[in-house]
Amino acid sequence: MSSSSSVLSAQFSGDGISVVTASADNTARLWDVKTGNPLGEFMRHGDTVMSAQFNADGRV
Repeated sequence: MSSSSSVLSAQFSGDGISVVTASADNTARLWDVKTGNPLGEFMRHGDTVMSAQFNADGRV
């Protein structure tokens, strides 16, 4: 893994079903904890994503 694809932060959902990651490759990603598969499309940004988190209602 290169530094441009490094995960910079990760947070589990309150129910433990998914995890959101923030990465140096300018994306935030939502993952299924059980399967390790992505949930939906990657959320692309114009620069490094330093952190991502769930809202109190469980949305990213």
